Amino acid sequence: MILRNIFLICSAFMIGVAWYLGANIRFEEQWVLYEALRTTASIIFAVVGVWLAIVYPERLKSPFSQTFSSPVYRRGFKQLFSPVISSIFILSIVLLVGLLAPLLKHIEAIIQYIPLCRKISFSLLASLTMWQIYTVLSVLGRVPNLNKPKRALF
Repeated sequence: MILRNIFLICSAFMIGVAWYLGANIRFEEQWVLYEALRTTASIIFAVVGVWLAIVYPERLKSPFSQTFSSPVYRRGFKQLFSPVISSIFILSIVLLVGLLAPLLKHIEAIIQYIPLCRKISFSLLASLTMWQIYTVLSVLGRVPNLNKPKRALF
């Protein structure tokens, strides 16, 4: 719990700094970081997906079946599946930013708000990056303890 609170404080600080300094960071510079985040989220999505297929093959074969499994089995599956969901959302947002940013640059009404758009973009990037870091750390904290009572690192 203490580590989680420290992480939340660090995240809030990073997002605040990103907002404060973001107006001076051109989108072209930010996009390199968005691409790195997209790559990281894709790798996590793929690795955890393969991991789930190996560890829980029966569960993946019949996601809508009415078969009941042990609570430990279900809890472990959910703990490993949450990074997949997080990565899907992060990837979707990054792809959406990649689509919208070039379009917004050509709208006359938005050009006067470029510094604000940069702040919003860089703050979003910081938020998504911290979310991805949290996802990675939470998986690392949970994996060794899947068969033990729930006590995650984060």
